[in-house]
Amino acid sequence: MGTAVFVVEAIVVILSFLAGFGALGGPVIVRIALAFCALFIIPGYSLSAIVFRSRASIPEAACRIFSMGLIFASIVACAGFVPGVSYRVISLVASALGIALAFLARLNSSHRSRRNTALVGGILFALCATAFSGTGELGWSTDSLDHVSFVSRSVESGVLFPGDSYYRDGDGISLDPRKGLWHPVLSLWTYQTHAPAYRVWRDAPAFLSFFAICSFLFFAIQFCGSMRYAALSFAFFLLFYGGEGITWLTKVGFSRNVAQIVLWIDLAFLFVYYRTGKRAYLFACALLACAGTAFHVVFAMLLGVSLAGVFFYVTLLRSGAAWRGAFWRSVPWQLAGMAIPLAIRAPGAFVASNAIHTHMQGMLVFSPNLGIVDPAELLMRYGLVFFFMLLAAPFFPLI
Repeated sequence: MGTAVFVVEAIVVILSFLAGFGALGGPVIVRIALAFCALFIIPGYSLSAIVFRSRASIPEAACRIFSMGLIFASIVACAGFVPGVSYRVISLVASALGIALAFLARLNSSHRSRRNTALVGGILFALCATAFSGTGELGWSTDSLDHVSFVSRSVESGVLFPGDSYYRDGDGISLDPRKGLWHPVLSLWTYQTHAPAYRVWRDAPAFLSFFAICSFLFFAIQFCGSMRYAALSFAFFLLFYGGEGITWLTKVGFSRNVAQIVLWIDLAFLFVYYRTGKRAYLFACALLACAGTAFHVVFAMLLGVSLAGVFFYVTLLRSGAAWRGAFWRSVPWQLAGMAIPLAIRAPGAFVASNAIHTHMQGMLVFSPNLGIVDPAELLMRYGLVFFFMLLAAPFFPLI
């Protein structure tokens, strides 16, 4: 059985590599699926078998596979920082490493997922893929066109972070500080699909939604410690998360939302480590902290707040004493994981945004001295925050 699985994995990786050259025709959605499996699922499945060496429930197994797949794709995408290395070379490296990892995992096949778990997980993935196929946000009310333009220009030029990718005219010189490592990963996915960037963006929720749902559910189970409360949290997630509920899953392709998924997995793995002491989870958490910060700087802020909350729990409450030692052992790993991407990204994270990176926020600016604000739109987007902003406005000078 292990040999048959390895052969299938190798064929998928090779077909995806050939698709990047344009040598493979057929429906675009099939090529998108092949590239997703070659870059995320197969390497993630193999790495999870090598790193964790234990079986898991469907949510945890999905989190292991997706997190390891993200880390793999992020590492191989970084090869593009080497001068002269194009996406074609990156694709070749990713394909060779993917097959090598699949072979190594075959040697450790006794620790792979059970057939029933894989079957049920595959069915749930297919249901999510069907429900969210073609739902990726491409409307004028968000900045999705800016992201699609960036990916398209990156694939076209072979540059990981092009400075001339703006949907509208940019200056053609400066880089956009909002773009993180998720964008080159998405560009690599687009290259191996050999399809327009907008098509991959539109279908991304079909492949990412299942893992977003599993990551939140796994986090809720570990955080609540009770399936009853975790189920209630999951219901609230589907109804209200981000003010959008289940609609949020159609926007899962944005780097900030991918970083949110990584945060849920990171925290869930931390809680497992606090309870079991298994170092595999601690190692995975360090890699996730690095990847999440590289995807979006806000990840570091959210992780810092989360760690502060755990600090108060293990310090002030008697029930948290059992986690105290494990918590302090985990902090250096998390800080080390965030250090390099944070040092690179933080200086430019709060640089004034290029004018083309716009959202529908209820504001229209006609000139430096003339603008229109729609309070209804702002209230709908920001809620009570807008009310308190109005109260505080008189205390700040108008510039």
